[in-house]
Amino acid sequence: MQHELEREMEEEKRREEMRRQEQEDKARRERERSEGRFACLAGRIPMVLAALALIVSVVVGFGVTQNISGMREEVVRLSALSSELASVAALREEVAVLSARLESVGDLETAARKAAISAALEDLTHRTEALAATVGEAGQEKTLKEQAQALRDMLAGLKK
Repeated sequence: MQHELEREMEEEKRREEMRRQEQEDKARRERERSEGRFACLAGRIPMVLAALALIVSVVVGFGVTQNISGMREEVVRLSALSSELASVAALREEVAVLSARLESVGDLETAARKAAISAALEDLTHRTEALAATVGEAGQEKTLKEQAQALRDMLAGLKK
C-alpha cells in the first residue's frame, strides 16, 4: 500500500507537473500570440503612414502643378494685354496728331478764305482807284474814291 501511495503521489506529481507545463505553454502561446499581434500591428502602422504620406504628396504635387499652369496662362494673358496696351497708346498718339492736324486744317480754311477775300478786295480797290482816275466827271470820281475808301476799310477790318 505504501507503494501504491507512493505511486499515486508520483502520478499526482506528474499530473501536477503536466498541468503546470500546460499552463506555462498556454501562457507562452498567449504571450507569443499577443506579441505577434502587436508586432504585426507595429509593422502595419509605418505602412499606413507611408501610404498616407504618398497620397498627400501626390495631392500637393497635383495642386502645385495646377497652380503653375494657371500662372503660365496668366503670364501669357498679361503679355498679350501689355502689347495691346502699347498698341492703344500708339493709337492715342496718332489720334492726337490727327486732331491737331484737323484743327490746323480748319484754321487753314479760314486763313485761305481770308486771303482770297483780301486779294479780291485789294484787286477791287486798285481797279476802283484806276477807274476813278480815268473818269472825267467829278461826281463819278468822288463816288468811285468813296467806294475805294470803303473797300480799303473792309480790307483793314479783315486783316485784324
